[in-house]
Amino acid sequence: MWQLVITALATLVAAGLECRDPGFVASWSTDRVRRNRNVAYLLSNFAVVAVLAAATAWIGVNVPGLVRWEVPFALEALACVLVAELFNWIFHWIKHVHPWLWRFHLQHHVEERYDISLTLHTHGLEVVVAGAVMAVGLRLAGFSAAAVEVFSTLYFVANLYKHGSWRVGLGWLDAVVVSPAFHRLHHAKDVEGNYGSILTVYDVLFGTAVWPDERAWSLEYGTKSPEPFGYWAEWVSFLSPPGGAGRER
Repeated sequence: MWQLVITALATLVAAGLECRDPGFVASWSTDRVRRNRNVAYLLSNFAVVAVLAAATAWIGVNVPGLVRWEVPFALEALACVLVAELFNWIFHWIKHVHPWLWRFHLQHHVEERYDISLTLHTHGLEVVVAGAVMAVGLRLAGFSAAAVEVFSTLYFVANLYKHGSWRVGLGWLDAVVVSPAFHRLHHAKDVEGNYGSILTVYDVLFGTAVWPDERAWSLEYGTKSPEPFGYWAEWVSFLSPPGGAGRER
């Protein structure tokens, strides 16, 4: 219950802050193309969340834990976040470099506006498959349901925070926590890197960190090559023959 309260409050606060931007309001009201796309993704996300929740529950019951964590819960939760972040970084990087898997991820990058609506723009199959694989991995690693809930809640809040149009940061913590400026570079047309979800540590470790400066707020966002823009066109994009190498196309 506590995680639902936190995620609901975070969503309301983030939406309230974004409503200060006329462009964000227009994308949900007067801009018909973006409004229809946003609403379609919003509604489909309810179904995706339901399917993933059912899959995760089944995994929790049927997949055995291979490790027993006999440490204080805070340490277990920290370890869960670090392991899950590693999974996320690997999944994210692969989706950018593999031409066919990119077809399941381009939905998150075709939008040229940068605001929290991006958190909705995900392919349902990508979310369910990656989420189920993540759940299996964390279960095999022996993490408790409570530790996984801590990670999933942090992931949700961080996803809203890093996709916000606001110019905010956490000071020295920006070196460790993915900030909006850091993640904006990931969405920029001419930048490759910054695959972390919550933390920057794996981008630093694997040499994919691109640190932001003032230019992060004025770059062009979207994809280098033309991609379909519209819920159904994007959803069936994976049926088209891939070309090139991931987002480099």
